[in-house]
Amino acid sequence: MPEFPEKERRELVEKTASEQIGHLDRLDRRDQRTSVLRGVATEYPDSEGGRDAGMKARKELEKASPQNIRITRGFLIENPAVAGDAGLGLSPSLLNGDPTDGELHPDGVVLRGGRVLEILLRAEGRDEDAPFVSRAKRISKRRLVRLTAALDEAVRTNGLVDPGARFEADANRETYLEQARLGLTDDPDLRPAAESSFVYQSLRERYGAVRGRDSLLPFDLVFRGSLGDFSLGAFPRWRPPQETDDAFLYR
Repeated sequence: MPEFPEKERRELVEKTASEQIGHLDRLDRRDQRTSVLRGVATEYPDSEGGRDAGMKARKELEKASPQNIRITRGFLIENPAVAGDAGLGLSPSLLNGDPTDGELHPDGVVLRGGRVLEILLRAEGRDEDAPFVSRAKRISKRRLVRLTAALDEAVRTNGLVDPGARFEADANRETYLEQARLGLTDDPDLRPAAESSFVYQSLRERYGAVRGRDSLLPFDLVFRGSLGDFSLGAFPRWRPPQETDDAFLYR
C-alpha cells in the first residue's frame, strides 16, 4: 500500500468522508443512513468528517420515530381545512404571518407515528431561516382521524382541480394514514422499513411561482339558461375586491 505524506493523507481522508456523508440524501431509510454514518465515524475517527458523521449518527438515533411525515406551513395555508378544526385544530395565530403572537415554522408539523404530533415553531425574535423550536404532543384518536380525513380530502380535491397538485404514491405513508383512520396506531410499527419520510408541500414550494386559482379579472362570467326554451345567456358580474388589513385607515 503506497505511503502518502501526512498532509495529502488527511486531505484524502476528509474528501472520502465528505463524499460518503454527501450521499446520505439519496437514502430514505433511517437504518441505512445510520449505518453509513457509523461506518464513516468508525473508519475515519481522526478526521473532521468522521467526527461529524458520529454526531449525525447520534442525532439520527435521538430523533428516531416510527414515522416522519411532514406537512409544511405552506401546505396548511394553501389548505386551511387541514389546519383548522376539521383537521389539526391549530390556532389561526400560528398561520397569520405575525411572529409577535407565535408563528409556525415553514417546516410545519410532523406526524411521528402513533398519535405523536411534533409542532415546529419559529423561535421568538428569529427569522424563518433560523432553527425551529420543537413541541411534541400526543393527540387524541378523534383528532388524528379528523386530520387524516381532512388531509385525504384536500389531496384528492386538489388533484382533481389541478393534476400538478397530485402527489406520488408512498406505500408506508398510505399504510400509516389508513391505520390512523381506523384508530389502529396505538401499537406502531417500529421497523425502519415501515417508516415514511413523505412531505406534503404546497404548489408554490414544489414548483416555485405558480398560477393562481382565482381569476385576476375583477368580474365573473355568469351563465344562465332555461330548459323551457333551451336558451342560454352569459353576462359579467362585478366581483368587489377583498378588504385589506389596512382598510380601517380609510374609513
